Amino acid sequence: MGTCLGYAIVRCQVAQDVSWAHLPLWTTNKATALGGLVMICLSYVTSRLPNPRSWPRYFGLSGFGLSALHTLASLLLFSPANYPDLFEPGTGRPNWVGETSLLFGCLCLACYALAAFVSVPGIKSTITPQSWLRWQWLGAWGLYLALGHVLVLGVREGAGHAFSHWFHPTRWPRLGFLPLPSFALLATLFILLTIPYRHLRTRRRLNR
Repeated sequence: MGTCLGYAIVRCQVAQDVSWAHLPLWTTNKATALGGLVMICLSYVTSRLPNPRSWPRYFGLSGFGLSALHTLASLLLFSPANYPDLFEPGTGRPNWVGETSLLFGCLCLACYALAAFVSVPGIKSTITPQSWLRWQWLGAWGLYLALGHVLVLGVREGAGHAFSHWFHPTRWPRLGFLPLPSFALLATLFILLTIPYRHLRTRRRLNR
């Protein structure tokens, strides 16, 4: 999380010259979004370790907590003043990008919440291991929904040409000579690296 916050500060306050007055919520919200996703991805990766101990649960619950904070902060910030490209001009109503991104985000959080709920010791002890694993499929669906969420934001960042901004590093904010990719692009890469592993890993465990 500290790394994500540091990157958010460098990209927003330093490279994009965003006012430091927006650090507490605007910049921190970007860090919690990416940090929560990275934590959830790490929960899947560490579950494959020979002796994972409590790392998967730690990363999973931490990721869920950060994702919940991101959802709350995003709802507080969601307005034409903060996200003009997510609203219809002159109406104050969200456009299809704004509504779709919110839908995917809320559904993603709901999947993670249910997966976390059945992992609480008092609840987990009342169901069979097979049932618990099947509930964890909600985590996989959560990743798909998170992918939909960031892809919709990629359409917005394309400014009329979907995803065009992602594939032109010359348009990214820069720190000296170093281009800084968007949070949505970084999140997409993490998800695409994790989804195949998560899918195969869960199927293998269910077929034992």
